[in-house]
Amino acid sequence: MKKYYKFYSADNTHIEDVFNNSHLYMTDYQGMWNKNDDSEGKYWLDASISESLREKVLQEKRNLMICCVTNKMRNANMWHEFANDGNGICITIHPNTTDRLTLFKVVYQDMRPYIAPWQFNNISAEKIAEKILKHKLFIFSKEFETRILRRVSDGRRFDFLPVTIDRLYLGWNLAEDKERKFRGYAAYANIKVVKLHKPIV
Repeated sequence: MKKYYKFYSADNTHIEDVFNNSHLYMTDYQGMWNKNDDSEGKYWLDASISESLREKVLQEKRNLMICCVTNKMRNANMWHEFANDGNGICITIHPNTTDRLTLFKVVYQDMRPYIAPWQFNNISAEKIAEKILKHKLFIFSKEFETRILRRVSDGRRFDFLPVTIDRLYLGWNLAEDKERKFRGYAAYANIKVVKLHKPIV
């Protein structure tokens, strides 16, 4: 089974829940907006596309819950941005559910995706929404991101992805008290621990 990696700062408020319940948080595209990137889910739409088709695409985007992971543990950018320069952790995960999931590597490009009228003749609004969320601006290409999508139909803003956690990487700058806490989580769940002693470059 393919493995993926998820990075956290040591102070992330969800970490204990992640270990105790073996799941990752999923959110809709707006839940991924932050001070560094508010372009998630945005796209160029041809002006000739009708309002009803626009609304269908918007609704399909809202119904997609997203979990962002990466394909590389030895990723200096991820350790810097998401694990606070080695003060955080990284976990190895495998999705653990029989639910139908959509997984894809993010495509990085210089512009937001463009949706032309003819595309509605060939693929559904659901697939167009997936295409939009498959793309990200090129400035984020060092994240080597994979996205895991699950469709919901009740309009909720977040969900959970059951996973198996089989390894915990401790950052080289992780404080001793935080390290003891994470080792405790790992011991309780029988997760192998690897301590990193020098920066990932």
